[in-house]
Amino acid sequence: MAQRMASNADLQQHQRRPAASFHHFFRLPRELRDEIYKCILSTPAPEPLCAIMPYIFPTINLAILRVNKQIHEEASEIFYRTAVFPIRISRNDCRSISNGDTIYYISQVTPWEEICYRYKGKNGNFHSPNMEYHLGPREDCPHPNELFPPISYGSRFRKFRIEVADQRKLPDTPGTGLASMRLLSLATDRLSHLLTSETRQDKLTLEIHVAARIFEVDPNFEGGYGTVHDPRMREILVELYRERVYEEMIETVWPLTRGPWEWSIHVPEVLEKQYPHIQNMVLSRCENAEKGTKEEGVWKEPTELWDLWLGWGKNYRYVGGRDELDSLDEDFS
Repeated sequence: MAQRMASNADLQQHQRRPAASFHHFFRLPRELRDEIYKCILSTPAPEPLCAIMPYIFPTINLAILRVNKQIHEEASEIFYRTAVFPIRISRNDCRSISNGDTIYYISQVTPWEEICYRYKGKNGNFHSPNMEYHLGPREDCPHPNELFPPISYGSRFRKFRIEVADQRKLPDTPGTGLASMRLLSLATDRLSHLLTSETRQDKLTLEIHVAARIFEVDPNFEGGYGTVHDPRMREILVELYRERVYEEMIETVWPLTRGPWEWSIHVPEVLEKQYPHIQNMVLSRCENAEKGTKEEGVWKEPTELWDLWLGWGKNYRYVGGRDELDSLDEDFS
């Protein structure tokens, strides 16, 4: 019996010991361990942005962050420093046949939440609160920053790839980039609130990639309310709208250049070559317009007009959603 008890005690003591493999792993130089973390936590290079293809978040296995406290601290530092996190922004509009009004949409999908902003207007302008065309009375439409607290790990992100896809088949009216710009200002304000807290020590970088459906091969290309089957007619329509759509794409993403981060805009090479000066021209135009109309904050607008949908805590596969990342940090705090 005494021998059996001793054997059981030895077994329990052995089970409490860290696996011998971890001892060998920690004997490796830190630089080599970091390279191993990079390999384990790496993701494939993103595919070129395509507006007509459905978007799928890349996947990554974060199991290594649950091994033990030391590996969690070392690997999570590599994870946040080297990973490029995706954000997908889509713009669209829908014209009403009955009265000619347009519903403008901006949706933003991040690894931790999904937000969609919608607004009603005409010819690229939002309706005045004194007009009868708004979406209905909204006594309370609070800013999402007031509804939900910042994500605890927001200050640890270093780099994002933001893909902005113009989903319109053809623009219904000129100047709708300004409406989408206003909506994206709300989404930008949300990002700034989440990612640029006072505790941030490292710079944040945004790679802004822009694409438009009208410039991509779509066998069911639609113009207006019909479908253009003639390839030659399609080429004529694309050429007719090309410059205007390019300007609206830059107008739409302009709010992303206003945040407390470094940024760069990437557009299809064919547009850069054909219109080499448009990007700087449109950005300067937006800056000049903002100087005369800037308010304290974009949410000073009448909030009852914003029809806001917000889905919180989505379990996205890329990082497992807000709850999982929070729990990873809490496990070893």
